[in-house]
Amino acid sequence: MNAQIAAMLKNFDLNNLNEFWKKEYNHFSKQSSKENSLQILINAVEGDYSQLNPKLAEIAELQDALKETTRNIKKFIKEVFVRENTEVYLEENELLEIMKGYLDAAIWTEEERLQSEYQPDLDSNEEDSDLNKLIRIQADLNKKPFENFITEDLEPDSKIQAYMDIKNFIKIAGPQAISETLDTNNASQLGHDIWLTRNRHGAGFFDHNYDFEKQLMDAAHAIKEVDLYITDNATLAFSNAH
Repeated sequence: MNAQIAAMLKNFDLNNLNEFWKKEYNHFSKQSSKENSLQILINAVEGDYSQLNPKLAEIAELQDALKETTRNIKKFIKEVFVRENTEVYLEENELLEIMKGYLDAAIWTEEERLQSEYQPDLDSNEEDSDLNKLIRIQADLNKKPFENFITEDLEPDSKIQAYMDIKNFIKIAGPQAISETLDTNNASQLGHDIWLTRNRHGAGFFDHNYDFEKQLMDAAHAIKEVDLYITDNATLAFSNAH
């Protein structure tokens, strides 16, 4: 109990209570102090202070105001602490799950485009020698169908770059925003949304009504768009991987 409220209850004139509340007070005062007995009466009306004597109701309303002020102060302190400590701690398995969702979304969204670009070119070129034609045709025929590409076909450098991009996104977005996504959905969905939002696919973080939607979208746009392409070795790579 707040010291100010305790003092006011201690000095409260019991003659202000009507017969009903005096009876209730006398019942509780046999085992509790004056302040605690009056507090029990306040709690009994569950916020409907119109049932109380005006003087006691005034104390109850002040008590609520002080509690709200205390909550706001604690919230402010917490927010300042979070802003000044922007490192986000995630378990390694959470990071890997985010990355898996990210890579799955990358392949899923780019599949149709890559498939259309990755068709064997069997047309003849009159300037090619017969040997070059055979080599080129054989190479095209040996191309792996795009439907079979999976995340394991990504170049190692691209996987490292994806991991670094995700870590950078998490740092920019901040702990509160990341915590909200994980509490509301899951790590895999977070990975999906990073890819969709950074590449402006018309879906992503704004689909979930997050309180920190703006921070999440700004962070995704900050790491900029990236392309996925098929290498000459029939593997997958990100355009920003070096």
